[in-house]
Amino acid sequence: MRMADRAPAGPAHPAGGNLTRTREALINGVERQWHSSAVVSVVRRTGETESIAAGSTLDGVPMRNTTLVPWFCAAKPLLGLMLAILVSRNEVGWDDALARFVPRFARGGRDGITIRHVLTHSIGLLNDPVELLGLDWDVAVGTIARTRPVPGWMPGREHSYLPFTSWYLIGEVLIRATGQQLGPLVREQVIEPLALRETYIGMTADEYRAVRDRLAGVGTHQVRGSVDRHQFRLPIDGADICGGTGPMSVRGTMADLARLYATLGLSDDPPLGITPRVWREYVARPSDPVFDQRHQIPVVLGMGLVFEGRQYGEGARVFGPYCSPDTLGHRGLGSLVAFADRTAGTAVAAFFDVTNQPLLNRGRIDLISSCVYRDLGLRCVPHEVGRPSSVQSAE
Repeated sequence: MRMADRAPAGPAHPAGGNLTRTREALINGVERQWHSSAVVSVVRRTGETESIAAGSTLDGVPMRNTTLVPWFCAAKPLLGLMLAILVSRNEVGWDDALARFVPRFARGGRDGITIRHVLTHSIGLLNDPVELLGLDWDVAVGTIARTRPVPGWMPGREHSYLPFTSWYLIGEVLIRATGQQLGPLVREQVIEPLALRETYIGMTADEYRAVRDRLAGVGTHQVRGSVDRHQFRLPIDGADICGGTGPMSVRGTMADLARLYATLGLSDDPPLGITPRVWREYVARPSDPVFDQRHQIPVVLGMGLVFEGRQYGEGARVFGPYCSPDTLGHRGLGSLVAFADRTAGTAVAAFFDVTNQPLLNRGRIDLISSCVYRDLGLRCVPHEVGRPSSVQSAE
């Protein structure tokens, strides 16, 4: 069965309001088999929120604005914010040795690795351990601790993006520092105070039964003519979702994800009792890019956040052609993007089926990002490094 037959575009949900171009792009992507389903949410600085969904999930269920999808690596700020809370309370320091909380990590001469090095992907591993996602939490942390670093690696000066390792290590720091379970801790201290009412880090059995029909089955989308050697499927049965707190455990709406990034990038005041100094440190934009050895590209990498870097060249462009350098967020290789552009006063979160073709994913992210900016009448003008950006009409 062809992808377009199994996941017809149909009408978007809802009609799209002001996001006319964005809606058309989502439906066109389904018809061209770039994805079988997608959902986009936009949050303005005023709090106004608009969402659009199109197509059907891999289980044949229509994608809707209220569908709960995995946030993948874009969920990391949930842990980053919890860490910033503890730093504000002087319970943890950015430059504390990781081994203070994860003693197993001191082996092999890595006692100098700090929490800051984890956040900036500078701990000495080029890739995640291959079997990481299938492991129990304690076993996963132990596997990371036993993985040998690259010989001669210079923490703080060399970087390699690790999608999942940092989740386990920061999560372990939070568990050890507070003595609490990760899921309830993050829910109580971050998710609930931010009013992210459609966000779950693991689920109770009752929660799972209540939202089961809104969970999206996620897997690798087969683009016409492609051969996927790395099939991926994330099931939605209760055994895999209830109780877990690993990097695939966070599910929520795209509207909630956009609100999370609006908090990070658009808010004038520190949230959650985080002190102004710690907040500035957490969301600070580095002055220069670093070289990501895993992906072989320059990236403007902050404390677990990525910043728009198009002024440094095409390879450092992250969130779309109109985004200002005041944009922070996360962009996945195969599925999801979430960002907040302070200059434009706009946060965007978009979910697509997972693809094994990074260039396709970059293309559809660029397309949706540019459509959102044009729909809202925004275009951030390119600027020279060190000079402020501006916004003008996109028409």
